[in-house]
Amino acid sequence: MTDTAGKEISPAAQLQIKALLDEKESRTPAQQKIDSQLLYAARARRGDALTAMVPDLVVDVDADETGTVTVDITADVSRRLLSQIRNLGAEVLSSEPNYHTLRADVSLDRLEDVAGLPGVRFIQPKQGYLTNQLNSGRMPSRSSTPPSAPNVGNFFGNQPRYQQIISDLAGIGIGGPTNDLIPNGYTGIGSANAEGVTTMGAYSARGAFNADGTGIKIGVLSNGVVNLATSQASGDLGAVTVLPGQTGSADEGTAMLEVIHDIAPGAQLYFATGLPTITQFAQNIRDLRTAGCDIIVDDLGYFVESPFQDGQVGTTNTNGGVVIQAVKDVTDAGALYFSSASNSGNKNDGTSGTWEGDFVSGGTLALIPGGGLVHDFDPSAAVAQSDLLTLGGGGTNPVTLNWSDPLGASANDYDLFILNNAGTTVVASSTNVQSGTQDPYEQTGSNTTNNRAVIRQAAGAANRFLHLNTNRGRLSFSTDGTTFGHSHVDNAYSVAATPAYAPFNFASPPTFFNGPYPALHGITDKVETFSSDGPRRVFFQPDGTPYTPGNVSSTGGVLRQKPDLTAPDGMEVTGVGGFGSPFFGTSCAAPAAAAVAGLLKSANPALTPAQIRSALTAPALDIETPGVDRDAGAGTIMAVPSFISAGLTGRAFLELNGTTLTEAGGNGNGIIENGEGGTLLLNLKNTGPANATGITATLTTSTPNVTVTQGSSAYADLASLGSSGNNITAFAFQTNNLVNVDQVISFTLTVNYTGGWNASQAINFTVPTGRLSISSVIDAVAPTTSASFPTAVTGLQTARLFRADPASTCAAPHAFPGTSGAGNRNYDAYTLNNPVAAPVCASITILTDKTTVDFLQVVAYSGSFNPVSLGTNYLGDIGASPSVGYPKTMSVTVPANGTVVITVNAATSATSIPIPYTLKVSGLRLMAPSAAGVSVSGRITLDGRGVPGIIVKMADDGGAVVTARTNSFGYYRFDGVATGRTYTFQAAGKSHIFEPRILTVLDETELNFNE
Repeated sequence: MTDTAGKEISPAAQLQIKALLDEKESRTPAQQKIDSQLLYAARARRGDALTAMVPDLVVDVDADETGTVTVDITADVSRRLLSQIRNLGAEVLSSEPNYHTLRADVSLDRLEDVAGLPGVRFIQPKQGYLTNQLNSGRMPSRSSTPPSAPNVGNFFGNQPRYQQIISDLAGIGIGGPTNDLIPNGYTGIGSANAEGVTTMGAYSARGAFNADGTGIKIGVLSNGVVNLATSQASGDLGAVTVLPGQTGSADEGTAMLEVIHDIAPGAQLYFATGLPTITQFAQNIRDLRTAGCDIIVDDLGYFVESPFQDGQVGTTNTNGGVVIQAVKDVTDAGALYFSSASNSGNKNDGTSGTWEGDFVSGGTLALIPGGGLVHDFDPSAAVAQSDLLTLGGGGTNPVTLNWSDPLGASANDYDLFILNNAGTTVVASSTNVQSGTQDPYEQTGSNTTNNRAVIRQAAGAANRFLHLNTNRGRLSFSTDGTTFGHSHVDNAYSVAATPAYAPFNFASPPTFFNGPYPALHGITDKVETFSSDGPRRVFFQPDGTPYTPGNVSSTGGVLRQKPDLTAPDGMEVTGVGGFGSPFFGTSCAAPAAAAVAGLLKSANPALTPAQIRSALTAPALDIETPGVDRDAGAGTIMAVPSFISAGLTGRAFLELNGTTLTEAGGNGNGIIENGEGGTLLLNLKNTGPANATGITATLTTSTPNVTVTQGSSAYADLASLGSSGNNITAFAFQTNNLVNVDQVISFTLTVNYTGGWNASQAINFTVPTGRLSISSVIDAVAPTTSASFPTAVTGLQTARLFRADPASTCAAPHAFPGTSGAGNRNYDAYTLNNPVAAPVCASITILTDKTTVDFLQVVAYSGSFNPVSLGTNYLGDIGASPSVGYPKTMSVTVPANGTVVITVNAATSATSIPIPYTLKVSGLRLMAPSAAGVSVSGRITLDGRGVPGIIVKMADDGGAVVTARTNSFGYYRFDGVATGRTYTFQAAGKSHIFEPRILTVLDETELNFNE
């Protein structure tokens, strides 16, 4: 967006700026050591106008109702100084003498007294930071745990989300001809599994190169790991060493550790918080290295970090180079350091909130004689004295300004003003003094949509290279170069993000991009639209010496390629502590990249940092602009090519690449029902760098009432790096009449071959039976019918139901929630029957395709559906619309021999935009049991051993009784049992009495007794 209004600052605003500059010039020596935000807040606290022209301003200060504010003080820290500060009524929260800093709660009224103490250099508001995790409106907002529902049927059941996605995608033909719930036989770790294990090929690399991170220490820095034990209890994390006293707050660190553990499960994990201060962050980086961490990764940055200097020697008033220096020191010592590129947008996607470039005079302000110049943001011949915030950066994110002077030595005074949209009123300002010993930095609040940023250069100040950052806002005049801070260290890795599965979505354009899961990343992938771009121009060495003396402009300094690499985000984590899952942001990408580096180093600990960098970058997938670019760096990390590039020796490794299931010996409707069988073609793929020969495989199952009838086959030899093939002899299995309706069958394929690290390899996978899912589109065309969904219509309904969680369940049915929204909606309606003479709990699962830009609603009705009377015959609904790309389940009770109509409707008004979805219904038989009746059978056991000779009596609801006797192994059976009736079963024998059982028989039933 190009700003076409407010090119010049109004006379009224000029007078306000002049008044603020006059106030700046009048400050006492003590006041000059206090950040202008605090000075403004102190005046407001006293009830004083800031100036005659400016009664008040928005200040970037978080004072409580008593006027107490948390501040960071740069000082020569001593016991005497701490005592003096306490004597002024302040509470010292922490002190770090080695870094010449302390944090304290101080009354605004006593700030000048503190500033006047000997040894105090500068007082500023508590330094803020950002972690780089984002929540998406298309995704579950805070937790990965779905609303409770009975595990009826088995479409997605209680499988982890990554398995749920695979099942549905396979059903609609995405990701290969497979009904397999796991993409390659990978069984995962714990309850949540990061999709990047698959999309980066990390699982393949682990198997092909026999490396899982063992022997490598990886340290993580983030906000905290408060609920670490909960993640460990669920099996999602193993042992983690937390540095003493460095647990921090919240659980972004826990999520990062989970990502690493999924990718490199053998690595030894460490954690230290990056809070509460920038200097503690720096110290914890050093302490993790001291603890032996080979690889360190973080996902946070402080606003004051310099974009232009490679660290700092000594102390400066903001310590804006202290973390940069720590990263430089540990990487110089041989550590690999990964950091998130940040989530502040990029120029290519129109999400940049940064303006970076040389100061260009936009002229003087007529009403401020000798008041210096203002910057011209417009790159054309026109002049723009302000830059419009087309999107604010958030309530707590400041607008910041840096310029190309060395830390602790800026004698070029710049100021930052925020004006209202009309350019007539100053709403915020930062007017600190730069007189030769301060940092080149200004920070102010009011990071609000439609406000305007103005940069003022004081009279006599030299032109400098500027970096204006709205920290996740957007600017009308914007540039590249958003990423800044410690990730710009030459030997560090700045990591951009690309979606692993579904993308993050802004509430408004730009267009989002989809990830490849369950496939591998490819060259058509894109970085997330929030991912920060480079490059990063750096002007100064740690001691402030310029890289290009005499030239600190856009033609000077050192231009660094940042980001360095891209890795996936949007991955599943447990969400302990209320953390969001999927985990979006460069916060997720950075640990994914670090984990692959851990795999590499575990395969060969002798690899040097330079060799690992080459192995990660040289074969990276080139995405975005051809070649190394400012958005994706070298491209997306891919594990197997990185191992090969590093010269590591790998072997064959077989993965399940696809499953073709065919009905056999049934009624020919293509659906495997009770008592029917199927054949399986299991496609194996060799993802390793060596050939697999002499391949034989054996199929087994652990699912009751399922028998493998053909369980062995050979395979043709599979060449290295991608050759695949099916079993030569089809595997076969048979179900009996006791198998559950819509049973998901668990199989294990044990493969023996030559060329791998081990003589045999076990691959676990599952195959669903029963009613198939249907994939259709909300549009004007009726869905295609099938044996699973024999009746389907489409149309327009009036309004929609009010959407609110939880979803309906059989155990907790909903009352009709009422309707909401004017206008008609497109709907599809499916009519299904309950063929048994008893109520049945039916599970209904919907998955909206991840390419969808709208939301769906699912409702169930008893008997019939009236599109102009949505409350008639209502049974239940899905609650809040499912997150796009992720499944959601409801359940309803269908009456005996009754009919259920399931509707899927668009949430918004009728539209020409099609909405693809997949629907699965479980728990309803397709056909009624045989008229001849069903069987009830079981076993009677004592201490696990069958008891022979037990008399079992079955009495129906009319009083008729039949008996059976257990055989030598304790088994009994009744045949020809009428369905839909209630029976009482009693079992007794010599010295053995069992509790009676009452059961309504709906189908083939297994009923066991034990004592």
